[in-house]
Amino acid sequence: LPIPPSPGFPPCNVCSQTDLTLRITLPGAIINIPNQDPTTCESFQLAGDLGFIEEQFCPFVTPFANVCGCMPVQESQPTPAPTLAPIPPPTPIPTRPPFPATPNAPIPPSPGFPECNICDRNNPNVRVTMLQAIIAIDGESPLSCGTLQRAGDNGFIEEQFCDLLQGLVSPICVCIDQSTPVPTTAAPTTLAPSPFPT
Repeated sequence: LPIPPSPGFPPCNVCSQTDLTLRITLPGAIINIPNQDPTTCESFQLAGDLGFIEEQFCPFVTPFANVCGCMPVQESQPTPAPTLAPIPPPTPIPTRPPFPATPNAPIPPSPGFPECNICDRNNPNVRVTMLQAIIAIDGESPLSCGTLQRAGDNGFIEEQFCDLLQGLVSPICVCIDQSTPVPTTAAPTTLAPSPFPT
């Protein structure tokens, strides 16, 4: 199929933001991204190379390329096509205030993004259970699951990142529906001493 005109975003290596020699080796593998149609690894890499992935999303798409068999490949990078017309500068995105990494640290003023339940945007009862587990995203400082959940609850996560985070945190933070009661084991009953001889 013909490739539509590129919106002109910077090239995004979907395998790694820091090691440009890492490229996919399983072009036919299928990637499933929340709220997006399934796509092949080959199409995913091509979209990044040709500037179809917005710059602020690039660090978040790297974990989805794990199924693509990313390995070092020595190859020349494609020569960018000449720009025939000036591309208008992108609209600046809001800058997030730094969120404290310590769970009990004071919270800075919220930038006012909508509340984001990082486990399940549509079910507020699904919450992380591994609060100390660490989430590492390319281009961001590592954060614990508890801190990331707190950031989402207080409006520190942009709305467009919320769906992407759900696919990343669930297997690491072990998200569980807290509305389901956990069965408890009854304490053993202590019998009163019998008045009859045994």
